[in-house]
Amino acid sequence: MWGNVNVETGAVREQQLAAEFVKPALDKGARLHRHYDTTESAHQIIRAILENHRETLQVQRELVDEKREFDRTTVGEEITQEVDESTRRLQKEIDELQNALETVRGREKETRSELEAEIADLRENIGKLTNESKNMNKDYRKKKTDAKKRFAFLFTPAGFSISCMLLGALCYCFLF
Repeated sequence: MWGNVNVETGAVREQQLAAEFVKPALDKGARLHRHYDTTESAHQIIRAILENHRETLQVQRELVDEKREFDRTTVGEEITQEVDESTRRLQKEIDELQNALETVRGREKETRSELEAEIADLRENIGKLTNESKNMNKDYRKKKTDAKKRFAFLFTPAGFSISCMLLGALCYCFLF
């Protein structure tokens, strides 16, 4: 692609990319690499990507290295705590409403019906929170399995070739 563009035009387009399109990424340490529509050029770009100094997130270490279930990770435990706290708060509201309901028992039917409806809504919210918490691990496992299936192809020779072609096409789109 860079071979199809004269040096001046290429420099202008590269500056435009750096200034307009990818500036936030460059400001955070990303680098621009030219793709010359060759296998070697694609390999150089991929090698540069592989040489990046990645920072592993704590949740990644816990999930991959320590093989924890999501709800046993630090973030999963934090979410569980928040769900539990929300459940306790909602249960307290239910208790207060039930006490108010007992107070108005025999009084206005309308007030009683409103309180009963509010209690039912709060119980429904508790049920939703509980289900979300229970489904957290199941959803994570499903997404992990799906991702493995989707990305397995990329680690085959054919997948690698297609990745190189896509990378080249992406670079080409930015030039023209």
